[in-house]
Amino acid sequence: MIRPLNEQKQAMKEAHIAERQKLDLMQRGRFADEQRARASRVRHGANGVWDILTGRYFKVRKQNELEAHFALERDRNQRHDLVQSQMKERQGLQNQIVAERERHAQQILGLHRDAARYRQMARDGLPGRDGADISRSAPRGPELGR
Repeated sequence: MIRPLNEQKQAMKEAHIAERQKLDLMQRGRFADEQRARASRVRHGANGVWDILTGRYFKVRKQNELEAHFALERDRNQRHDLVQSQMKERQGLQNQIVAERERHAQQILGLHRDAARYRQMARDGLPGRDGADISRSAPRGPELGR
């Protein structure tokens, strides 16, 4: 049936959301830690002034900018990989859902065909499968002079 597949779909959706939230939380924490480490490289006070005069400050700043950029790219790629794997997992379930819907539609179509065949046999006055006459013995509604 389709209900278990829908329940599985809902459970998968909730699990995927939880995984992404966990990844976001982990990435935010890692970003904050890395940001503190980068900030700690920049010296303050008289040492900071000396670093500006010697050019060390600008080297450290450039290094920090590069590290921040690469960290951002790493996090984006990590999230992208997670989302891609989740989409692949979801597509497998979606294929099962589509197959089940198709099977259900074929069953309904078969029932409609059987009903149409039965109505045709009743109109033609042909016997049914068990040999009994399936034409109606009583009219469906009141006879209105027809």
